[in-house]
Amino acid sequence: IKDTVAYILSQMTGSLLAGVFLKLQARDLWQGEVRNQLGYPMVTQNTTVVAGFFAELLASFCLLFTVYAVYYHRQAAPGTCAAVIG
Repeated sequence: IKDTVAYILSQMTGSLLAGVFLKLQARDLWQGEVRNQLGYPMVTQNTTVVAGFFAELLASFCLLFTVYAVYYHRQAAPGTCAAVIG
């Protein structure tokens, strides 16, 4: 439980800081369609914020599940953890 909470908080903090950094950096530099293709923190025009949130939630769950299944389960062959998680 302790590792899970720490991982979730780390992911949330990292994504928040990355979003703020990109927002500040891209304030006046990128316009129009280019903005949506360079990692700018926003969903497309056809996607609601709620749908974007749940897409990120699902992707984060898949990553966390992979980390726990490969690293903590300890039945994977030695040295394969990094390749599978990456």
